[in-house]
Amino acid sequence: MVELLEVIAIIGVLIALLLPAVQAAREAARRMQCANHLKQLGIGIHNFHDTQSGIVPSHVGIYRVSVFILLMPHIEQPAAYNEFTSLPDGLGTNLRSGTSTTEHTDNTDVWLNVFSEDVKKGITGISYYYCPSRRSPGINNQLTTWHPGPQHDYAIVVTGSDGRNSHQYPTGNWCYYQYANNHNEQFMRETQHGPIRGAIPNEAVTGSQFNYATYSYKYKNYKIRDDFAWWADGTTNQIIMGEKHIPIQYLNQCSVGGQTWDCSWLWINDSSKWSISRSSVTDYPSIARHPRAEVTPDNVYDIAFGSYHAGITNFLIGDGSVRSVTVMLLNDLFHYLCVVNDGNSATLP
Repeated sequence: MVELLEVIAIIGVLIALLLPAVQAAREAARRMQCANHLKQLGIGIHNFHDTQSGIVPSHVGIYRVSVFILLMPHIEQPAAYNEFTSLPDGLGTNLRSGTSTTEHTDNTDVWLNVFSEDVKKGITGISYYYCPSRRSPGINNQLTTWHPGPQHDYAIVVTGSDGRNSHQYPTGNWCYYQYANNHNEQFMRETQHGPIRGAIPNEAVTGSQFNYATYSYKYKNYKIRDDFAWWADGTTNQIIMGEKHIPIQYLNQCSVGGQTWDCSWLWINDSSKWSISRSSVTDYPSIARHPRAEVTPDNVYDIAFGSYHAGITNFLIGDGSVRSVTVMLLNDLFHYLCVVNDGNSATLP
């Protein structure tokens, strides 16, 4: 009997010793899979450029489809993409709930009231949009009337030309990239120096038109704004996308205390632009140090990159490679690698 107890005790000790190693091996596999998902998105960006002769836009217009929908046919998801192109105004359809329009009757929330459960399952099942260290694909539980739709784990880079002030810039109207007579077009040209910018509407959008979900026909046949020449510092020196920081305590919560954390990637407006983007800054950390970190001060709570991996965050580089970057990376260096044309020579360690 004593010998049996000794054997059981030894087995228990061995299991206790092996368990951390098993957990570490599983996390290493999840981290590699997370990096591979970013790699696939990078391939999609290059495929889009090859077929469309330009860089995939960050979005088509206010309340319209985001970059992650535009990438679908280039990451082997044509069926999901066709669900959006078959909407009343195609890619120009207003996806937002409860927004009245003057020219089109597209004011029904697409995610809640148009797409079937099977369609929603197919869209949320796209594994490339999730990091397995954080979560698995599945129908989200954030079905509110404000920003319904699936959540995800990656974000494009948005940044201004002045690192010291770039945290102020994206809090304005970076998502209102409009055309010709709109003052925001000049604002975007002069200040937005991130790698992925918004599309140009098919026709000029002026006055209050850019602020509301109207005039869908002007967004239906969008124009691509940039090609790879926009990345003037070179593709190998350009960060274009990374894991977005979502504190563990705010996971599956879209809006907390007026800050945007874990919202849908279907569309954006001025307050939900952080659902698809994060900003690089120099005066505050652009990479969260740990999964529970809350970045300060006030207007920078929701702009950091970050991951649930220990000590690193994965980033997609312009040449299609993926790098695991230390969370202690210097902010100036990170910012140099995010701005497309500052002329600064920077290399990831």
